[in-house]
Amino acid sequence: MKKAPENDKIRLEHVVEAINEINTFANGKIIDDLYGNSMFRSAVYYQLTIIGEAVNKISEQTLSLLPLIEWRKIVDTRNIITHEYALVDEEVVWDIIQKKLPELEKAVKTLLKEI
Repeated sequence: MKKAPENDKIRLEHVVEAINEINTFANGKIIDDLYGNSMFRSAVYYQLTIIGEAVNKISEQTLSLLPLIEWRKIVDTRNIITHEYALVDEEVVWDIIQKKLPELEKAVKTLLKEI
């Protein structure tokens, strides 16, 4: 496999770190906590922003190594949280936490071992 640019590796590591933070925050929580706990919600949103920003700066060459990951949606989520925060849907965020982040974490960790 082709070697990824060093900055890409660092940004992929940031993605994994942010996912780990969200997992820590979400441990034992339910969706109602996302609605009712502004500190939890803010912490999750901040880490999702980090993920989106990191992904946005990863080269297309590296992103193309994981074609099944919806990279554009990850960046779009960051943009909504940052610029259109009133449009954030907690149901969608909860789905990201429960379903999308585990898939992303597994894929990125596998990629980091290969590049």
